[in-house]
Amino acid sequence: MLKVDLIVPTFFKSKRLHKNPIFLYKWKPDWLKVRYNLNYFKDQGIKIRFLNYLNINYKKLSDIVAVDYRIVRDLGMYNYHTKSPNNLILSFIKKLGENIDYIILFDNKASADIQYEVLPYVERYIKTKLYKDRSLYLKNFYGYRVYTDYYLKNYHLDKNNIYEGDYYADYVRSEIIDNEIEIEKKKRIFKKNQYKLALSWNLAFSDYRSRNLIKNPYTLYFLKKYEPKFHKPDFSRKNLLAGNFKLDFGAEVFNFQRKEMLKFLINKYKLNPNVSLGRIPKSIYLEVMKSSKTVVSPFGWGRSVIAILKHLFMGPR
Repeated sequence: MLKVDLIVPTFFKSKRLHKNPIFLYKWKPDWLKVRYNLNYFKDQGIKIRFLNYLNINYKKLSDIVAVDYRIVRDLGMYNYHTKSPNNLILSFIKKLGENIDYIILFDNKASADIQYEVLPYVERYIKTKLYKDRSLYLKNFYGYRVYTDYYLKNYHLDKNNIYEGDYYADYVRSEIIDNEIEIEKKKRIFKKNQYKLALSWNLAFSDYRSRNLIKNPYTLYFLKKYEPKFHKPDFSRKNLLAGNFKLDFGAEVFNFQRKEMLKFLINKYKLNPNVSLGRIPKSIYLEVMKSSKTVVSPFGWGRSVIAILKHLFMGPR
């Protein structure tokens, strides 16, 4: 029996709540598929154990250890003297490597970039998205994304404010755009370890019912037989277009494309009653999607965003 440990983030951000073991696990929607099928994996000869930063016994780890990159929040919470996710993750992976030989890192950041200095210490570096053109990994981009690099170089935007949300909101990743020594070091590491890169499932395989039902990950486990309803595309829908997206993404560069796109749509369709633009209440959002032929969904933290999946379920193009 092959034994695998999967280290995932804790459920709550508060250290006070971590004192109660029931709050230690965070069944992130994209890991629920694994949770649902533990018996299936066991029948295939793979025994999976869920762990988190607070209950790891480094001397009793399994044959393979997989790490969810979002554990960076817990690492920062209990290693408050270190504020760079680069160093937090690297130090943690190195410590794991003192006790086991096979480590898999699931880097599920919204961007396609990778943390190069970690590559030598893992056997597999798995992303939810990768550049098809691998030569892009030998270049440096402001904001860690091709499109943010373009906007920051061609428009008067703040290059020093690359705020990221969710699990990385409190940490600023290191930029090495202008450091030639670090750039060459990065290239050497990548060329030697690029075979370790692999593509995993992405947010399309996640379970977003928690956003509409009780916001409790345990609820999803008991409701696993409930399936969201898919609405087929229909050209008889009354709305020509829906562009209902938020503009408050923190950093200016992430908002830029959305603001410019909204300005364009307003100028083009301001007199069309069958076009819905701007933020609308959640209570009517899905209904608008179901009644729209086409939906505009700009980039968010990455090129693929949750809104796209909602749109696919609602049936517009």
